[in-house]
Amino acid sequence: MPSEIKTLNLGLNQWKENEYPKRIDFVNDNVIIDGAVGKLSGLETEDKSDLVAAVNEVRGQIKNLAAYGVASGTNTYTAIIAGITALIEGFTVRVKFTNANTGASTLSINNLGAKAIVKCNGTALSSGNIKAGQIYNLAYNGSNFQLLGEGGEYGTATASDVLSGKTIGTEEGLVTGTMPNRGAVNQNLTTEGQEYTIPYGYHNGLGKIKAVITGLVASVIKAGTTAGGILGTFTLDATATAAQMLAGASAYVNGNKVTGTIPSKTAQTYTPGTANQTIAAGQYLSEVQTIAGSANLLEENIKENVNIFGKIGTLKPTTNIPSVTNTGITRVIAYNNTTYTTRKTQSQSRDVSKTYTLNMTGTIKLHLMLRGQSAMADRAAVAEIYKNNVKQTQVRVLSETSKDEDVVLSVNSGDEIKIELYSENSNFYVYLELISFEGLTSIPNLIGEATRIF
Repeated sequence: MPSEIKTLNLGLNQWKENEYPKRIDFVNDNVIIDGAVGKLSGLETEDKSDLVAAVNEVRGQIKNLAAYGVASGTNTYTAIIAGITALIEGFTVRVKFTNANTGASTLSINNLGAKAIVKCNGTALSSGNIKAGQIYNLAYNGSNFQLLGEGGEYGTATASDVLSGKTIGTEEGLVTGTMPNRGAVNQNLTTEGQEYTIPYGYHNGLGKIKAVITGLVASVIKAGTTAGGILGTFTLDATATAAQMLAGASAYVNGNKVTGTIPSKTAQTYTPGTANQTIAAGQYLSEVQTIAGSANLLEENIKENVNIFGKIGTLKPTTNIPSVTNTGITRVIAYNNTTYTTRKTQSQSRDVSKTYTLNMTGTIKLHLMLRGQSAMADRAAVAEIYKNNVKQTQVRVLSETSKDEDVVLSVNSGDEIKIELYSENSNFYVYLELISFEGLTSIPNLIGEATRIF
């Protein structure tokens, strides 16, 4: 009887101790096995004697496909490749050549004999067919190793023999042509004896060389004389005078030699100024006359509303603050003891807000002394320094105290510096003294001498 348990792949019987197989069960298993194995005659291998022999044959072919080695030497190359014991026709191998060849070459694998390496057309290699460090496929044809993928023979054309933009195969690979495509070249010959050298390159055969001599008309050819196929009609009726010809030049007018008197003016450059400059009449300008220009002649470089050669200036003047260090003490904001009843807080309009534009680049240092005056405690006076509307620092004091603080700023020409003062509380007066303004030679009166701030 068939077993309850079957094998995983073919479903063959696997009997247990308490099962009793019958003959038919073995017959059925044999049929299954025979069907799975198939007919050995159907194998496509050379050896069909048994499955092991067929598998070994296929394995050898696969191993052959993976054959790879590194060849040393130059022209006479040798390589050791595992698993190769004989050279069989149709055998292929991949070989990396350490050195390039310089001519006809051979290859010996596993000391099985040096065999010539040939091109696809059977001819010996030329210098450079094998590149150093490159891997090549070779097939053994029974007597030689044939270099697969090689294009065979090449001609002798070089880049200069091939039209620009086109390519040609060479021993070195594809080469792009450099021969210019001239197309149809046309050239006019304008003087007697003039020659024209036909340029190197490709010509499409439509170019023409034509004699075109300007001014060669009948009226300039002596009457009765033929030149260039034109019969002249010139007669003695010229009217030119010396004042109409260049000095040193001469011509024949009605048979008489006339020498010119017109002066020549050589090259000259005229620099614009506050007065007009003229070039006198009756001269021949033999060389270029230059009216000088300037890249700085721009609206933004000219004082506002000033017109220079049609350019109307837009430059606004800035406060003149030279960039020279001065460590002296200059009081530019002072105070007195006069009693004032008015005051300003942070939320109200600020009495002191002065802005100045600098014309220097560098570092300046402001030494501030801030003082408040009030009979009440916890009152605050504030001074704020801004550069280009960005607050740089804040100095704050309470009650009737004072505070000294250095403010160091890196500035560029055109920066705006602003000082603002205010009181955070009512019934509080604020004073500011600018003890020093280092980095400048002249100190602007930012707020005014002897001025009560709030």
